[in-house]
Amino acid sequence: MIRAYDANASIGRIPLYPGSAFPVADQWTWHGIQIPLTVVVTVGLFRGWRWARWLALAVFVVASVVAAPLWDLRAAPSYVFLLTLNVVAYVLLFLIPGATVYFSRSSRPERAFAWRGALGTTLLIFAIFTAHSIGFASLWKNGSAEYTWGSTAIFLVPTLALSALVRWDLQRSARETAAALMAVTVALASSQVTAFILVVRGWQPVATLRLGWRHSLLLTVALGFAALALAAWAVRARKIAAT
Repeated sequence: MIRAYDANASIGRIPLYPGSAFPVADQWTWHGIQIPLTVVVTVGLFRGWRWARWLALAVFVVASVVAAPLWDLRAAPSYVFLLTLNVVAYVLLFLIPGATVYFSRSSRPERAFAWRGALGTTLLIFAIFTAHSIGFASLWKNGSAEYTWGSTAIFLVPTLALSALVRWDLQRSARETAAALMAVTVALASSQVTAFILVVRGWQPVATLRLGWRHSLLLTVALGFAALALAAWAVRARKIAAT
């Protein structure tokens, strides 16, 4: 959303959450706090640290309160959609047996691979940020085909490849990259649904923006297919290794 308004120097003045009861300044303050918290949560989730999902849940609860459209119910459908999507994600994160096993590991990294894991995770986080920025700019700033696909080819793909090379564990890299790309896919899809609902309901200033639907949707589909393909390969490789 920041990229949608930065050209008009409206950062900090336009509400981030339509209908929120919180003042605009408080919305942007929370947004600034949420960014580093999200980075910490991302690292913790990828490393399998059990405290990370509790921190993620706390961030989600606060974000839900801040974003609640109490003053304008026109934004309620998008809010309910995002809320439902997050609730499903957290149910899976806490209740499925695989998640319990995944988060039962020690928070101490193995010394032999500590630097590889740290560097690989850093590159993966940068890739997530890059994909997120490209997708949001394509939608909210009506990014061109050259921008969308050129940035993907020049920045995103090499960063993902370098992250896998540094980690030197193809199966694990495929699994983590799949999770990262799927997270970006869900975030972009959520933003697109929100934008569509706000445009249809005439919410200002979103309704007056010229949004870049084509390349944003194509990028979302491409990232989603890539995530599913990598996840399927990782599962198949694990089954083959177990036999």
